[in-house]
Amino acid sequence: MKLLTRSLLLGVLVGTGCAPHERASGTFDKRVPVDHLKRLVIAGVNGDIRLSSGPADAIVIHALKQTDAGRGALSHIQVVVSRQGQILRIQTQAPGDAHAVVDYAIAVPPGLVVGSAETENGNIVASGTPVARLAVENGTIRTQSPGLAYGKTENGDIQAELRDVTPDGLLLGTANGNISLAIAPSVNAAIEGDVDNGSVTVPKGLFTNTQVLNPTHLRGSLGKGGPSIALHVDNGDITLTKL
Repeated sequence: MKLLTRSLLLGVLVGTGCAPHERASGTFDKRVPVDHLKRLVIAGVNGDIRLSSGPADAIVIHALKQTDAGRGALSHIQVVVSRQGQILRIQTQAPGDAHAVVDYAIAVPPGLVVGSAETENGNIVASGTPVARLAVENGTIRTQSPGLAYGKTENGDIQAELRDVTPDGLLLGTANGNISLAIAPSVNAAIEGDVDNGSVTVPKGLFTNTQVLNPTHLRGSLGKGGPSIALHVDNGDITLTKL
């Protein structure tokens, strides 16, 4: 499956409106002191989200704003940062005719949890910082972050490394794409995965208590068992490996 490139995405957005203007871009940078914050929420629309660990005292936000509708449209693309109690929200706001693409690179302090990160068209990459929920409409998810409980994309792959499982378990799903999950030997969990059109691959001897029931379904336990890991693919494959 071929995902939209940045240039193609801008072209498609422009194609939905009036004739294209010159391409324009600008940046947004903000440093937000932690100041008793506990949770971070990111809501993008079109564009990538990259999450990484950062300094202990602040959330560092960098955003690249782009449009093919001219500099006038660029001025209407806003990155809104707001606080509600102990939650910080970062959100893209733009009118439809702005043809906006906003890419985020966000450095998150240790101990601060990313409650959710979402984008409609783009990729999400998370590493080194706790993330609970990742969701994409059209794009891939790649994560090495602890604490993940939910990851879903409609059109794209999910590549994840799992070193622990939250008490709530883990749910990963994609309608059109593949799930590749690398699991640490120390993980204790129950696991089940199924695909509608595709196959399930677990290397022989990788998990002694996990079995492929048929080419499209696996079920079993990892280590001593524990919280549930559920994997589902409509069209694509599931592959498990060991970290």
